[in-house]
Amino acid sequence: MENKDNILKVKRYFENTQYEKADYGSNQTFVMNPIGSDLTTNVLLQPFYNPIKKAINNLTALSLKNIIPNDSRVQEQWKKDNYELALPKIIREMILDKCFLEVIKNKDNIHYQIHKKDTIQEVEYDGSEIIRFVIKGELKQYNEKDEIETITIQKIYRNKKGIVELELSIDDDVTVSILDYIPIFEFSFSQDYSGLLIKIDLVNELLSEIRAIINLHSSPIQFAKNLGQAKNNTQHDSTSTDTQTSNVIAKLWKRVTEDTHKKKRMISVEENEVGKSADIKYIELSNTWVNEIIATITNITEQIKSEYPEIELNLTNGQVSTTTQVIQLQEIRSKVSLLRNNFLNVQSKIDSTALKLKLTSEDYSYSDLFEEIEEQKELENEKLQAEIQSIKINNIKILNEIQTNEELLKLVDEELNKTVAEVVDIDEEKGDWLSKWIWNDIF
Repeated sequence: MENKDNILKVKRYFENTQYEKADYGSNQTFVMNPIGSDLTTNVLLQPFYNPIKKAINNLTALSLKNIIPNDSRVQEQWKKDNYELALPKIIREMILDKCFLEVIKNKDNIHYQIHKKDTIQEVEYDGSEIIRFVIKGELKQYNEKDEIETITIQKIYRNKKGIVELELSIDDDVTVSILDYIPIFEFSFSQDYSGLLIKIDLVNELLSEIRAIINLHSSPIQFAKNLGQAKNNTQHDSTSTDTQTSNVIAKLWKRVTEDTHKKKRMISVEENEVGKSADIKYIELSNTWVNEIIATITNITEQIKSEYPEIELNLTNGQVSTTTQVIQLQEIRSKVSLLRNNFLNVQSKIDSTALKLKLTSEDYSYSDLFEEIEEQKELENEKLQAEIQSIKINNIKILNEIQTNEELLKLVDEELNKTVAEVVDIDEEKGDWLSKWIWNDIF
């Protein structure tokens, strides 16, 4: 697929109109090949699964979080022009392809006008510098009779050998003025989602097939026989029962063989016997392969989440869900950082030129969610280390107490042993005296 076709298709996916008829520069079908034994059942490709919009919105939200110019004069211009409301549109157009911004000065008033790429009639470059820019549009306004009238406006900016001109056409009235510069600035980024689109189509194809299988179960194939018109039988007159039955069967056969009845997926089997009653049965599917298809879909969607982690990102109040892996966060961080830097590099030129200032991308503040996550992790680690240190200190105290208690127990044990020994010595002395007395007394 050519880059131009790819950009157009990504835009269609973002608008969720990718399977509607459109000219992508090539012949593309939006209905899958027919399935079924009668080749009459088409499976329409439906946009069941489409994470493109979520991915782009997540990148937009992350790159613009709390972004604000530091200079008060730029802040005033942004506020007066409600420019913050236009920032998400600029970032989205940058991701999808590119967009342009026109600085319009009317006396003391400055206005930032955004132009989507597909509304531009002509852009000509000399290297990276725009030397010709043509836009055309219509403006509705009230005339002197208080009636709404439509005015056609065309602007042609051109740089001829260093002389910058603006040719302004309002209906048939044309004026040419000399400018210092062409007040047109280009925002571009163009995230490549070509590989993602292929996987999304495959998932939707499989989901559409599952839907077709379910429809086959709800309206199963019919097996019919003996619906053909019976042969003429000379043994019966025109009022005979066989002839009347044959006429009824013939009418039934004509109805079920019409195109509208083919969608009922009927299989007809004719027999040569005349007068045999018609028979219609339903054929149910024995193996739908739905479980196998679901397993394949799961594998593909897991690949998508791994390759494009901005899809899996769940932003709640500007925070990232804890399910997002650190490695994936780093990949998203690089995309967001590049996108934001591209935007600020152009925006600083716009504000500098419009307000006659000298600004760079460093003159703007923003919140980097990934830095906040790192700081939060550092705080959590510090808290964890403090808790571990506290536990260690408590353990040392407990060990010291145990050791002190052991020393006390040892002293008590020694004193107890000493006391026991003294008691034993006294008892032995008493025992010796008593034994001596008894011996002397007897003998």
